[in-house]
Amino acid sequence: MRVLLGCSLLLLACDSAAPPPPAEPASVAAAAPAPLEWSPYTSVDGGFRVDLPGKPKQSVEKFGEIDYHDASVELASREVSVSVTWSDLPAAQVEIGETEAMLDAAVTGMIKRVAGKLEGEVKSIDIEHHPGREFQIGADLRGKPAHIHVRLYVVHDRLLRIVLRTGTADAFKAESEKLLASFALTPEFSAAHAEVVKFDWKPWKAPDGSFTAKFPVATPRLVVDESSDLEVSTVTGSADRSYAVFLVGWFDQPADTPNSEPEELFASLRDSAAAATNSKVVGTPEPAPLGKIPGERFNLESEGGLMKVEGRLYLVGKRLYFLQARRPHNSSVAQAELDVFFAGFSPGKKK
Repeated sequence: MRVLLGCSLLLLACDSAAPPPPAEPASVAAAAPAPLEWSPYTSVDGGFRVDLPGKPKQSVEKFGEIDYHDASVELASREVSVSVTWSDLPAAQVEIGETEAMLDAAVTGMIKRVAGKLEGEVKSIDIEHHPGREFQIGADLRGKPAHIHVRLYVVHDRLLRIVLRTGTADAFKAESEKLLASFALTPEFSAAHAEVVKFDWKPWKAPDGSFTAKFPVATPRLVVDESSDLEVSTVTGSADRSYAVFLVGWFDQPADTPNSEPEELFASLRDSAAAATNSKVVGTPEPAPLGKIPGERFNLESEGGLMKVEGRLYLVGKRLYFLQARRPHNSSVAQAELDVFFAGFSPGKKK
């Protein structure tokens, strides 16, 4: 019986009338992605133009107080997405002289939002005279690895953002470079946000009468910080549509503080100014007395190289004054305008 059963199976397998076993399907090569159809895209309201690899889908999404106007292109076959976004910043967030700090906060916030990891360094960039940041993130999105390349710009009270998402850092590289190189402000928007280079200087007197100064606005911002042992006051002014910032700060040393040489106090205060502005001292500080009042002149440069700071320090009795004139590295504001600010400072007598 076993022999007969074995013969029957053998005959069945060899029966010429029986259909042959199905052939293994030939492997089908993956279809090449369709060629990209590049087209210029202009956002009149956003104030920019850019070349995009397809027709963008436009949308508006609200996060808190901010409306994000987005133009995005999805290239599913290439696992690529492109997003160009603009949004107006609330007046409360547009702090005088805090543009760079705001950009750094935006970088940190975006990395945190995608639960990603910074790849490489954050680069300081600019478009015309407007500051920005460029950085890359590695993340896991929807269970897949993703590489995110970001450029951010602040144009006074507006945030512009370009986000390119690919599977790897090398994917879509040439196309990404083409897109980023094409991004530019529209002539109309650029003209409306042109740099103010000459100022209408206005006198300002400290509430206690201890000094007078000149600022490019009638009412500069006065802030009193009592968070430390010392009460530190600062008054800051910046003209509308200008990144040039002018600041006078002061504090009184405690009466029982031992007298120190002015140079020692200036060195300490200079280092504090560098730390507070994320800057480094460049060049050699020089004596700059104001009449018989001891003084020093120094220069700082932000770590990203975008901002340059010229400073003065003065010691009047127990009071230390620090003055700063900040401007972008590519600013067209002339030294003569900064000289007006420094020459406009005059210590007086406290009430």
